[in-house]
Amino acid sequence: MVPLLAIVLSVPLALISALHFYWAFGGHLGASAVIPTKPEPSGPLERAHVFSPGPVATAGVATLLVVAALIPLAVSGLISVPVPSTLVRLGIWTLAVVFLLRAIGDFRYVGLTKRVRGTPFAKADTRLYTPLCFGLSAVAFVLAVGSA
Repeated sequence: MVPLLAIVLSVPLALISALHFYWAFGGHLGASAVIPTKPEPSGPLERAHVFSPGPVATAGVATLLVVAALIPLAVSGLISVPVPSTLVRLGIWTLAVVFLLRAIGDFRYVGLTKRVRGTPFAKADTRLYTPLCFGLSAVAFVLAVGSA
């Protein structure tokens, strides 16, 4: 059961990482609703991105996601990594907490607590990103408890 859960957690993280690398190297497919927007004072229909990550930042996120995808495989014993097992266990707990916090949100633009709604990002966040983060967090917590 643990190896299956590790794969269930690692595959989406690897796919999301690949998507970030695609964007970092200039791809645009699927990028229209992945950055939160806020209303502009110039008019209610005008929206501005909350932040604008460049290629280096996007590649950095993609690299962190690769590492995140390896952690469940390492904690379950499916792969061997050259780091202490304590660090691997800390990594799976970190994944569980980070994805839970992302799902809860920032009380403004992302997660269950977002106040800005109705934007393309907010709709995608409600339908896809937040539930995905809850699911990833839950699987990571199960793996973390199982590895303790």
